[in-house]
Amino acid sequence: MLGQRELGFDDYMAILRRRLWALVIPAFVGPVLAFLVTLFLTPDYTSESLILIEQPKVPESFVKSVVTSDLVGRLATMEEQILSRTRLQPIIERYGLYRNELRRGVPMEDVIDEMRKAISVTSVDFANPCFPTSSRRTCRCSARSTRNSPA
Repeated sequence: MLGQRELGFDDYMAILRRRLWALVIPAFVGPVLAFLVTLFLTPDYTSESLILIEQPKVPESFVKSVVTSDLVGRLATMEEQILSRTRLQPIIERYGLYRNELRRGVPMEDVIDEMRKAISVTSVDFANPCFPTSSRRTCRCSARSTRNSPA
């Protein structure tokens, strides 16, 4: 036992040599375990967009409006375009989404329907608009798509 004497450099090196396994094993095992866990987790893809639609500000007497539909109609048209097969299928193919479903022979139309169910298009309250510079904690709005894709 050391008793009351002060520890020196050699003492600390001896302690380190005796306890080296307590430092080295977690340093190597921890990252390996973390990597193995990531192999079994399902990837989660989230995309958010904010589209600002403003009404024309030029008076109708100066310039005739080229926008004929109201805001709700324009949003409905945009939602149809976002959820169309011509937009979703290239995204599925480019990023390899729904790989397992396609390997099992599920028709592309069923896969696209599943993706449509995972996409939500919502409008933002104009009284409390949300801009891209806003904090993520206080602002989660607009078009949101969340997809869990088995790798």
